[in-house]
Amino acid sequence: LDWDPSLGAVVLRPERGYSSGEQVFVSYGEKSSGELLLTYGFVPTLGSNPNDSVTVKISLDPQDPLYDTKSAAMQEYGLASTVQFPVRMTGYPTTLIPCAAFVALENVSMDQVWEAAQDAFAPEWPAGQRLGRSLGGVAGEVAGREVVREALRDLKDGYKGSMEDDKALASEDSPARKSNPGKRTRIASKFLDPVKVTSAAVVRLRERQIIARISIVVYNEQREFKRLTISNSDKKDNNVSWTTRFFRP
Repeated sequence: LDWDPSLGAVVLRPERGYSSGEQVFVSYGEKSSGELLLTYGFVPTLGSNPNDSVTVKISLDPQDPLYDTKSAAMQEYGLASTVQFPVRMTGYPTTLIPCAAFVALENVSMDQVWEAAQDAFAPEWPAGQRLGRSLGGVAGEVAGREVVREALRDLKDGYKGSMEDDKALASEDSPARKSNPGKRTRIASKFLDPVKVTSAAVVRLRERQIIARISIVVYNEQREFKRLTISNSDKKDNNVSWTTRFFRP
């Protein structure tokens, strides 16, 4: 939908030409189930929406001695001190780990921070590309994933109740589903619309599933990079000493 000043009207333009009498379908767009619930009042069947996602926030630590330098470097690339990434069941954005590795950098010079920012916040980050020396290399891969795991744990801890509770509310046998749609049912000590209770449970359950899966993926990746870090523990040069967690100059 677009506002057309010349017509003084809101105009819906199709993506292609249509023949007279041909059926036209309107898409809701690439929205998560949570967005669909809040905007349109419905939720797709659990697991059927490929656009379901969870927002992972990667933030600078205000107590970081390099906070001001890192923050200034991020502002140079149009970023605030907190960057949000949509994480889906199928994976995470390729730019997530470079950003997290940048946040994890410690004991580096200001010049090294700016060099790392140039690499971390490049317009594109090819899938499968490993971090370069400015972001810590293999040790940066480990440290960045630790930052992501901490962010995922914070998300998980932010939900009230358990996943089992949401599974029960979202199931076909849920009291909310069996309630008369015309009535309000007493759930969680409040009178709530049964349909809304079930829909919200479906959204939360999917989000929790995404968090659980990506947490496992990131943990397994981190474990593999730790093995590489240990295998390189005796390799030193003038710039890097390998550790199990952080890149150090």
